[in-house]
This record gives sequence, C-alpha cells and structure tokens, in this order.
Amino acid sequence: MPSSVRGSLPALLVLAPLLHAAQAGGAPSSAPPALAVNAAIERGVQYLLKAQNRDGSWGLDLYERGLAWHDLRDGATALALYTLTKCGLPPEHPSLERGAAFLLLSYPRHTYSTGIQLHALGGLGVPAHRKRMQELVKELADLEVSGGFDYPGLGRADLSNTQVAALGFRAADQAGLSIPKGIWARLVEATLRYQESPVEIPGTALLPRQERRMAGFAYEPGGAPSASMTTAGLTVLGIASEVEGRVPHALDVEVAEARQLAQNWLVQNFSVEGNPHGEPAWHFYYLYGLERVGAFSGLTHLGTHDWYAEGAAQLLREQREDDGWRMDG
Repeated sequence: MPSSVRGSLPALLVLAPLLHAAQAGGAPSSAPPALAVNAAIERGVQYLLKAQNRDGSWGLDLYERGLAWHDLRDGATALALYTLTKCGLPPEHPSLERGAAFLLLSYPRHTYSTGIQLHALGGLGVPAHRKRMQELVKELADLEVSGGFDYPGLGRADLSNTQVAALGFRAADQAGLSIPKGIWARLVEATLRYQESPVEIPGTALLPRQERRMAGFAYEPGGAPSASMTTAGLTVLGIASEVEGRVPHALDVEVAEARQLAQNWLVQNFSVEGNPHGEPAWHFYYLYGLERVGAFSGLTHLGTHDWYAEGAAQLLREQREDDGWRMDG
C-alpha cells in the first residue's frame, strides 16, 4: 500500500473529530481554524477517492486473491472505508458501496483484516451487513491465542493486533451482536501484560504517589515502551471501561491504576512529532492513538498539552502537495 495512503488514513481519523467539534462550536480555542481543518480533510478525502482501485479496494494488488496474505488488502480497504465514513461520506456514496462490495467478496484470515473489517462495517451502519459482521466475530474469536492476538503463523501475540481485535469486538457489541463470553476480561488481562513495571518520574518526590510514577506499554511483554504502544494499551483499556460491566469488578482498581500510569508516561514523553521512544514510521498511528485516548478517557489535555490542538496543527503542517500524508521510514 503506498505510504501516502497508509499515512493519510490515521491522519484523517485525527482531523475528522476536530472538524465535527468545530462545526458544533466545541473545538478548543487553541485549535487550528475550522476553515483550515475543513480544507485539509476535503483534500485528504479527495486523495483517498482517487487512490481507490477499480475493484473497489485500496492498496497495491501484490497478491492474487486466495493466496496466504492477500487479505491484508482487505484491512487497508476496511480502514479506508472507516476513514471516509468518519469524514462524513454516507454509506450510499459510490466509493463506499464499491469498497464494501469488495470486502463482502473476501474472507479475511488475519486479525488486522478481520478486526478492521468489523470496525468498518460497524461504522457504515448498514443493517444488511449484520450477518457478515456476526461471521467476522466468530472468525476473530478463533484467532485469539494465549496473550491476546497475533499474526497467524508467528505464534507470538502483540499489543497492536490485540488493539485491533478490541476495536472489532467493540463494533460488534455496539451493533448488538453476540460476542464471545469473557472476551473483555481476557483482553484486559492480556493488555496489562504489555505494560512495564512502574518507574519514578524524575524530580517528583514531593508529589502524591499516583502522580510521580509512570508505566508505558510495549509491543511485546517485557519490551521497551513507546508512545504508539502506550496509546494502544490505553485504547484497549478505554474500550473495556466505556461500558459498565465490561471490566470485571475484580479488575477495576488494577485497570484504573494502569490507565493513570500510562497517562503519566504520555505526559512525561509528550510530543506530536515522530513517535516518542518508538519507530518514527508509526508517527500517524501514534497520533491516531492520542485521539482514541482522548475520546475514551475524556481528556482534553495531557499535562499542560492540548493534545488535540497541537496534533491537528502538526497534521496540517505535514500534509503533502499531493493532498495526502506520507509514512516515511
């Protein structure tokens, strides 16, 4: 998939909520002007519409349909559909109808493709897609392994795949579909394994205990924490906490502490440039993660940072002349 398309999808998912807030009069006063945000989104939408393939998909056709990894293009297509939906295109838009038709002819076999397809179909909200969504729930449940979700064949769960699975199950739950019993507890328990042990924040000895410790999340248990993975961990815990009863009461205290420690980590390492302590190539993925953390936690600031205004301004600066955003590296 061209790096401009891969970068444009999360970039637009950060800007689109700001557009809606601006239209409702609720955007932060320090945010970029609504006209500038509207123009950036419109340019990005047009870029994505032009990048769509003739068969309705998005991404490079590197694989013949039916081969082992072909369905990764289903994930790119689903994410493009979800992005365009969040940018205001209706389900009956010809581009979205063609994209949905492509997905309905494919049968994903990987966490990313399955979870994001659930996410996208849930966002479209078309009743006729409910049967496919229930089939995808079963497929996604069958992909669960010890420690969360992984790339099939690797035998190694990771937090990124686990986050995508959580987004998929959330979409199914919001659509009123049946999801696996105990899935939220297992997702929470798996996610907590990716958080580092708490460390003291330098120079905070006089602050209350909850304010002077931090703990980020890593791609694998025991790995080094990064901004993109810390927002991924907070996203899963936020999804599990947004509806009463999803998190077992026995885990309430542990989840609340884990979220506070991770938020402290983001405050201490805050930047809207790059991906603090992580691979720069995941810059836009990290910014999208910041938006999800704000949405699920109700946070307008991380420390003194208006993350929404700073992130949106950064994205406006990074939009390319071809109207997309590029993942370099």
